Amino acid sequence: MDCPTCGAAFVNRTQAVRCDTRETLRRLLHRSENALPLGPPPVQRVQDLDLSTCVPFVEDHRIDTWEDFKSWVGSFETVDDWVFRGQAHAAWELSPSLDRACPARYAIGPDEYEYTVDSDEDERELLYQFKRRAHHDYPDVPKDDDFIGWLALLQHYGAPTRLLDWSESAYVGLYFAVEKEVPEDGCAVWAINRKWLQRRSDERTAAATGEKIPIGHEADRDTRLNTILNHQKRPPVVIVVNPMRLNERMAAQRGLFLLNLRRPQSFESGLAYTLLSPEAPKRIVVRKLTINPSARWSILRGLDRLNINAATLYPGIDGFARSLGSRLSYKREFSWE
Repeated sequence: MDCPTCGAAFVNRTQAVRCDTRETLRRLLHRSENALPLGPPPVQRVQDLDLSTCVPFVEDHRIDTWEDFKSWVGSFETVDDWVFRGQAHAAWELSPSLDRACPARYAIGPDEYEYTVDSDEDERELLYQFKRRAHHDYPDVPKDDDFIGWLALLQHYGAPTRLLDWSESAYVGLYFAVEKEVPEDGCAVWAINRKWLQRRSDERTAAATGEKIPIGHEADRDTRLNTILNHQKRPPVVIVVNPMRLNERMAAQRGLFLLNLRRPQSFESGLAYTLLSPEAPKRIVVRKLTINPSARWSILRGLDRLNINAATLYPGIDGFARSLGSRLSYKREFSWE
């Protein structure tokens, strides 16, 4: 078996996983090196890392069955410290909808930088237009200065935002990875150590802005985050956002958000900056699980037995209608058993 990325011949599956890990890290860190330079560089640079060995703070695995996934979840020392995101394509970037809506590249000589076209201006315009109309259909709108609350409401109704959806449940993350048809190269579940990320981003934010983010009380945290989001010296770090005002769907999905404080840098370049500033972590804090497409139906059935399906994750008649279609598909796929 050869690596599809670098062409190296694998002796065994462990070696293949180590190569996957290095490629995942290279991709994340490459985005840090090629991000439009808007702030101070990470203290530890990409070229200082030895990628010839399995990097200790990013881990990549592949699975083939529902049982494999349960074993993967069981491998977390404290799974409650982590947040999870499912993506229908393993090759997809970690990219919020606003970045996907306005992608672009910027060249200076031979160097190419990633950024997004006037995404700050686009975000302000979207928010302005939404605020003008929202009260007609949503009487209990956030306060005008509650930027986090408004972004969460925009996200809920499908408008592009800088927020990236995550869940406190690995199984909910898995559902969103396999909910739709899975491509040949598989789908993926990403995991980030929330406790580590919150501590690191809070430290970097306080160092850059002088604003300390309260820990433990979400209302105070939201208030301070709203202030920091308008701070001129906010660093390009990824932060955890858990709005006080949860809608029914977010509650059902145990949802929360991650966002890059500094625009217009991409989410992944912000994540790479967070990983390397002031130095790389000494333990695994990012994990990526690639799932064989052949496991999709057995996984969906296993999740359904745990009451994780469209009806429970999308409360209301629309979610129930989705679940009816899934039941027909299960019946067809497993009629031979």
